[in-house]
Amino acid sequence: MRRSVQTAGSGFFLFSMNLHLVTSGFRACARITCMIQ
Repeated sequence: MRRSVQTAGSGFFLFSMNLHLVTSGFRACARITCMIQ
């Protein structure tokens, strides 16, 4: 039981980290396009 909870927690942590990287990447792209325009 505890092992499955640990894997679920680490999976959620990785998912949130990927989501954070994607959102920061989108923000960087938006900034670059604003600078170009």
